[in-house]
Amino acid sequence: MMLQNHNWFVYVGAGMERMIEDADREYASQVVLKRCGQLLGEISALKRVIGEESIHDTRVASRRIRAALEAFRDLFPAPAWQACFDSAKSITRTLGRAREEEVTLALLRDLTNGGDLAENLCREYLEERCRKNIMKLQRKMVGQLKAMNVRRLRSQLRALVDQLGLVHSLPESPVGAEAAGPDSRFQQKHTARRAHQATLFPPDDNPVARARRVVKGLSEPVLSFRPRYDFPRASDERLHNLRIAAKKLRYAMEIFDPVWPGGLAAEVAAAKAIQDRAGEYHDWAVLRNRLRAEIRRLTSKETTHLAFQIGRLLAHVEDRKASKRKEILPALAGLQAGFHGALERKAGRASLDTAPEREVEKLP
Repeated sequence: MMLQNHNWFVYVGAGMERMIEDADREYASQVVLKRCGQLLGEISALKRVIGEESIHDTRVASRRIRAALEAFRDLFPAPAWQACFDSAKSITRTLGRAREEEVTLALLRDLTNGGDLAENLCREYLEERCRKNIMKLQRKMVGQLKAMNVRRLRSQLRALVDQLGLVHSLPESPVGAEAAGPDSRFQQKHTARRAHQATLFPPDDNPVARARRVVKGLSEPVLSFRPRYDFPRASDERLHNLRIAAKKLRYAMEIFDPVWPGGLAAEVAAAKAIQDRAGEYHDWAVLRNRLRAEIRRLTSKETTHLAFQIGRLLAHVEDRKASKRKEILPALAGLQAGFHGALERKAGRASLDTAPEREVEKLP
């Protein structure tokens, strides 16, 4: 009798484990397919018309698909996952350098707006050097975009999603689920399933549990940053790393906002605020370093008059940079206070149908 009861519990536990994992895979499929579609759409638009806005949108889409892949990494085979992640990261890097140079050029124009004649001459000199770099980087970027195989990327992403073993993740399959019959439908749905070990206790691996695990892990670098003690002595590099941590946290919260108890809209907005403030500070820090390097180059060539005038611009940059640094602290305090509240929100045992019903996304 005890053996029969034990077998019944093992059977029920295995069934619950399978249902919970199905919910996790279903949500992963929805998120990854949506991000894949956005990235492929932005790449197609960028290849038609290369502009500042299209470059920015494509970079953001590449970062979002990377965030989704990292959030559900354990559901995919390592080789297929790595190939897709590397492709998305390559897109981010390809578009990054030209974008950074354009931001530097915009800051230069803003810095010397209304300046005296000497400052305007320095601006024209620096802008000309900056424009030459932009043209060089854009030519390189155009070549890389032309060489980019969008069909191959689409095939990589679709093959990765198909590893989840869900029927709707095979949009080009000639045989639908109804025509295939119940046996084929079950076989398709569980083809890519990992081997299960029967257990008396259901695993805590559903969309809500995954959300808490992923978001809590990514929040640690932000929450462990002490405003009173760490901020006054934080280097530019450390504040840049804080910005990157806030960006990764924001993208993860956007992924799990639909299943998080009470949602994460306020926390996403707070993470975006610190990302923007720290990003503006980083842009001025990059310009500061550029001007310092230019002063050293001109001094070595004994062009001291021009180096002196650029030094005047450098003083203005230092002032702007210091002003932007002050804006980071309130944004950081707001994110930390709000996020502690989000972590404390309880939802009890997460249900299997936590993820809301939505239209199934398909790769274009």
